[in-house]
Amino acid sequence: MTEPSAEAREQAKAIVDAWMAEYAIWCGHAEVIIRHAEADYPSECCGVILARHAERVLMRCRNMQDELHEAANHHRDSRTAYSIDPKDLLEIGRRLARGYRIAVIYHSHCDAGASFSETDKRNALFGGEPAYPDAVYIVVSVLSGRVAAHGAFQWTPEQRAFLPVEFEEPKWRR
Repeated sequence: MTEPSAEAREQAKAIVDAWMAEYAIWCGHAEVIIRHAEADYPSECCGVILARHAERVLMRCRNMQDELHEAANHHRDSRTAYSIDPKDLLEIGRRLARGYRIAVIYHSHCDAGASFSETDKRNALFGGEPAYPDAVYIVVSVLSGRVAAHGAFQWTPEQRAFLPVEFEEPKWRR
């Protein structure tokens, strides 16, 4: 039997990692993400799920967009944008240095759909390339304070686009 190529091993790992990230979201973290989105309404919530091997750590992050809006005349406030607090970014960086990776980046849209908007796409790219190409991006739609829908998106290098990732809604939300 021949050993699979490094490229084949990497592709298989990416598929398993994406599946594990989706599974972890809805098995262990969906309720936390949904409660976070509803609690922060009418502001967008934001957070990440970090992974190291089979371990998953959800970090609820603070949206500091209102401070940016007031201090620097940003035209968008926390109702229509998010900016992760630098303290949370430092903690994420510390965990990345300890071998974690960003498996999921999530945020909510207030009184809007669960699409991956043009702004979301722009913010996910750095120099035209995804900052976290293996991450699944979750968008939660919150209408009048209640989660109404969710969407998941992942970078597809072949098409150079963020495409929807399909997975089921948690049974307890049906």
